[in-house]
Amino acid sequence: AAAASDWKNLAPASPTDAAAWNSLGYARSYAGDYAGAMAALREYERLRPKDANPSDSIGDLNYSFRKFADAAANYLEAEKKQPDFEQHGDLYKAAWAKFRTGDKQGADSLFSQFRTERSKAKPSDGIVELLAADWLYRTGREPEAIAVLRKLVSETQSAPLRADAYAQITIWDLLRGDREQAAKDGVATGPTPAGPPVFMARF
Repeated sequence: AAAASDWKNLAPASPTDAAAWNSLGYARSYAGDYAGAMAALREYERLRPKDANPSDSIGDLNYSFRKFADAAANYLEAEKKQPDFEQHGDLYKAAWAKFRTGDKQGADSLFSQFRTERSKAKPSDGIVELLAADWLYRTGREPEAIAVLRKLVSETQSAPLRADAYAQITIWDLLRGDREQAAKDGVATGPTPAGPPVFMARF
């Protein structure tokens, strides 16, 4: 609330500073003021009508307030305005918003679009496969999720990516109570912990 008050004083003093209106919108959102947040973000949108970020921010606001259908529409509007914004991140957000509405088929379709477009944009980094496995796991398809990562570790030439994938598999092993398999997959991450995910899995 204090942050929102500060941004409320700053934004009108710099009426053409679009970022200030965006920050005011988020601060009001965190303070629970939906109407005030929307008013600030609409002003941000007025200042930057062709940019993707105002629609993305409005989507975040609606998602936070569990207005998932509206959020999905906002994210798709952002994707339409600027498809490469945050490497097609709005398709990913729209998929989650759609899933929260209960439309699993529509959510899968959007995630598939995200996966395709993100792979085109960054064909070699492999992160999309980690996200795909995470998507399957968190939408209730554990065996399919693990299969995606098992395939990834068998094919990738990237040691850090392989370590991250094994770290995720290790954690999923533990969540289902299979400590023996977790120990094996933990060792497979490599001789030296490669970053926070691996450290966490080893722990």
